[in-house]
Order: sequence, then structure tokens, then C-alpha cells
Amino acid sequence: MSGSDAISGVSTISYALDGGPTQAYGAAFNVTGGGLHTVKYWATDNAGNVAAPRTLTIQISPTASTPVGGSVSSTLALTLGAPAAFSAFTPGVDNDYIAKTSASVISTAGDATLSVSDPGHLTNGAFSLPDPLQVLMTPATWSAPVSHAAVAINFSQHIGANDALRTGSYSKTLTFTLSTTNP
Repeated sequence: MSGSDAISGVSTISYALDGGPTQAYGAAFNVTGGGLHTVKYWATDNAGNVAAPRTLTIQISPTASTPVGGSVSSTLALTLGAPAAFSAFTPGVDNDYIAKTSASVISTAGDATLSVSDPGHLTNGAFSLPDPLQVLMTPATWSAPVSHAAVAINFSQHIGANDALRTGSYSKTLTFTLSTTNP
């Protein structure tokens, strides 16, 4: 706010905000709070003459905006469930044995794929089963980020009626890989 008087000069500028007390104007002041505000202002010259008050109406929106954001680190995580174990193989009986486990996948990538190393054959020392171990993972691919996506992992082992089985435990260590590239 400013005032001028060519004859005696301006002595003071005064104002009242929203009908409040009269205040001397010397510098910019804040008008806060949402809604309609009224600033009434006037000048007094050095001769003591007071100018007719003027009014300024200010509308302040009760809402404001500010940017809010966050970031996500690249994450690719695979957690396997309990080790899978077949029931005891029965010699001389043709059967398909099933074992199960699970996995949990976290990926911040746009695409992810879960793969397993070549399962090969279960072995017991120097002895191997004739039929290869089969592995099925559902699902094994994702086309969007996921968090704790459940994966069912099923193992299948065929034992033929004429397969020679060695006393002891058959096993194979498999490597599961979670990657951001499609196969």
C-alpha cells in the first residue's frame, strides 16, 4: 500500500484486517486462513487530514497443494519354502511321485522370470534314477511389479516297475534364478 499528498506529504498509512484493530502499515503483512478477508486502509497527511478509507477484498482458497513423492529401490527377491521331499520310493511298483514346495517373489521390475537349473536325475551316491526329475512352477513369469507373489513349485519323479533302486536317499540340489529378462 502506498499514499501520496503533494501539499503536506503522507504521515501514516493505517489498515484494519477483517474488522480488527487499526494498525500502522510499514511493510508487507500476511493474510492467512481460508475464506474471504477484508482489508480496510487509509492515509493521514502531515496536516492531520484523513483520507476516505478504501477496501480490498481477498479470497483465499482453503486448500493448497504441495508435491509429495517417494522412490523405490530396485528390488529382486526370491524366498524358497521348506525343502520338498518325496514319499519313500517303492521298488518294483510303477508310480509317479509328487513333492511340493513354494516360493515368494518380490520384483520392482516391469518383467520378471523365475527359472530353475537343469533338474537332471536324482542320485544316491554313484546311482542315478533312470527318469529325469520334472519341475513345474506356477506362475513363473510376471509382466508387472509384484510383492510376495506366491509360486507353487511341483516336483514329479517317475519310478518304473523295473527300475533298480539303491537303498538310501536320492537327491539333487537345484538352483532357482529370478531375473528381469524374459526367456
